[in-house]
Amino acid sequence: MPEATVTFRFSYTGVAKVILAIALGLAIGYGMILDGRANLERAESLTYEEYVEGFDAYQEELTADVLSPTASVVAGLMVAGLLLSLYEVLASGLGWVIERVAVKFGVGPRPGAPLRGPDVEF
Repeated sequence: MPEATVTFRFSYTGVAKVILAIALGLAIGYGMILDGRANLERAESLTYEEYVEGFDAYQEELTADVLSPTASVVAGLMVAGLLLSLYEVLASGLGWVIERVAVKFGVGPRPGAPLRGPDVEF
């Protein structure tokens, strides 16, 4: 059977994407925890009488400024595209910084250098 050699190119941008994804996940999770705590404190301080008195205001707040389904989908796609673009730009910039630091201090592989993987038999 012929032997195959697996090679791949090292990318500091890939490392940066992993670091950025972890950092963004931690930041979003922390924000969700803070929002949950604020909602819990508000709910604990709200009495039944206050809730009944303000029910019409709560209902109006929930139903005000409702977008059509089409507009919501278009807006969601635009926001997702913007966030993905921002993520890629941040990952590219962080990868560039990591690469410059690694090259300056002589650690890690050279950018784009082929790394030999394990031999695979088919």
